[in-house]
Amino acid sequence: MLRRAKISKSHTTRNTNKHQHQLTPTVLACIPYSSATPPIAPTRPIRPIDRASPPPWPFEGAPPTMSLVNLAHVCSHMQNASKARLGLTSIPVSKLHVNLMLGLQREGFISSVTLGSTTPPKPFLLQTQPDPADLEKMATILQQRPWEAYPSPHPYPFKNEEGYEVHVPENPARRRLWVGMKYWNNEPVLKNMKLISKPTRRIWLTSEDLGKITRTRESSYVKGLTHPGECMFLTTDRGILEARDCVERRIGGMALCRVW
Repeated sequence: MLRRAKISKSHTTRNTNKHQHQLTPTVLACIPYSSATPPIAPTRPIRPIDRASPPPWPFEGAPPTMSLVNLAHVCSHMQNASKARLGLTSIPVSKLHVNLMLGLQREGFISSVTLGSTTPPKPFLLQTQPDPADLEKMATILQQRPWEAYPSPHPYPFKNEEGYEVHVPENPARRRLWVGMKYWNNEPVLKNMKLISKPTRRIWLTSEDLGKITRTRESSYVKGLTHPGECMFLTTDRGILEARDCVERRIGGMALCRVW
């Protein structure tokens, strides 16, 4: 049995001209294999990477390329906007930010989520207040014919709500996500927004851990939800959900942030 080895010898010969160099070519030799020669350890087969399919991950809904640094900037920006009593603010557009803002709107922390450009969208027109005489007339009609309260081909006495079409630029770099802040009794509804998982330490929680956290107990180095109305959002294989929804569905995920 012959083992093919690669022997390279490079000798540099310098001529009288210092700027000219000559290199000898690579020499291939066949060395006879003997028992004294240690065998070459077989290399581990490398599995080809399929770029089309996502890499293995504890939860398929949590992409490993998710930037928690940008999420930390969004958390601090939302907290500062609420302290500054802003009515409308914008954040960068990404799938993570859009799903998180929709979760905040679903839980009642913000009023609106609009995809637009660098300029803020136009506010919605307020509906015109009906005349008191029209209200009395409609009350009399409904008292005599209650079935008129249900949808019918007859025109509704009040004016329909008007809206605007928001222009979304084709260039993704010029897109912004506009978020409407919410206030109650001159106090912001969203006062604090803190990041739980960090870029250097991502925290994965099971449904049992979330059950303890929602009952104000600490689990997996995460403090319980002790503030009134406090919510914690996680990324799961079913999207970004609140901690109580994860407990109800008995699924776990990676903790993103907590809001109160």
